[in-house]
Amino acid sequence: VALQEGLGYTRNTPDFRRFLGIAQHALDPADPAIWAAKVATDPIDVRYDPNWTEEWEGGHTRVLYMPTLGDPQVPINTGIAEARIGGLFGSWLRDESIGPEYGWRELFAPDPRFGHSIEHELLVRYVVEGVDRLERFRTTHPELPHHHVLYDVDDYGDGTTEWTCLKEESWQGDWDSHKCPSELSEAGASFTVPTAEKGKAIRATVERQQGRYDSVRMPLIRPTGQHGIYNPQPFRAFDADAYMVNYTFRFMGSGGRQAEHVVGCDCSGLQPGNWLLEGEAVLGVEGMEGACTPADLKVCTPECAEAWGIFGFDEPNSCLTPNP
Repeated sequence: VALQEGLGYTRNTPDFRRFLGIAQHALDPADPAIWAAKVATDPIDVRYDPNWTEEWEGGHTRVLYMPTLGDPQVPINTGIAEARIGGLFGSWLRDESIGPEYGWRELFAPDPRFGHSIEHELLVRYVVEGVDRLERFRTTHPELPHHHVLYDVDDYGDGTTEWTCLKEESWQGDWDSHKCPSELSEAGASFTVPTAEKGKAIRATVERQQGRYDSVRMPLIRPTGQHGIYNPQPFRAFDADAYMVNYTFRFMGSGGRQAEHVVGCDCSGLQPGNWLLEGEAVLGVEGMEGACTPADLKVCTPECAEAWGIFGFDEPNSCLTPNP
């Protein structure tokens, strides 16, 4: 039974195969997999840029891959495939120092943390699949009160992440998307998800140039999956959105020099925005919809602010005058 109508070509005929060959030739230059392979083996050099300076240290492009777990819009398997081709789970180039039982390739060799390859770890934890409704952990984790969840393979919260079934403590429909069972919802309880053991979070990073890295980060933003990262969500036990925003900005701002994990720093800033609108403070103005208050962010400790490169303003900053 056909799943979808075709475009007038009979399948698996010479004519159809010729059409696919021409189409592939046209699409290859824009294929993310082709791009990832080039960046891994022949990084793009941007010395042609008129703004290039010696401070760019070679000017090679560094990459942060960030497929979010259980993404229902852009399936996570596509992001994982791109990171795989980019060599983040081990090189796919032939290496004679690796035995034939692993195909002479680092990609298939065991990672000492797991006793098998990262690729295999992603499969057995159902990360590549990324479908919460299949309840894959009902058997393997029967102690969990909620099985409509995904596996937190990178554990940016370092074991502190949990989720609430209290509707009033959530934004953006979070509570509904958690698919809490009735007993948890009625009790307003919290729950955890299957999480990588300490020391076994993947957080794959590969040094490409001296002191410069490619990185893949696979955050669990909601227990059932989410497309991309959002603005800070300070009501959560661990704010993965804020953490990933900070990680992304630091990675990009450092040109791939800073790619390491930072423990416990899911903060949003040093203080609420200190703004003036037509000479009056925005913070706390009665009737000012959207004004930022201390409840809208987690304040960074000095250590976290230094780790992320976050700073604040001592003096108020003027906002643009709004349209009448």
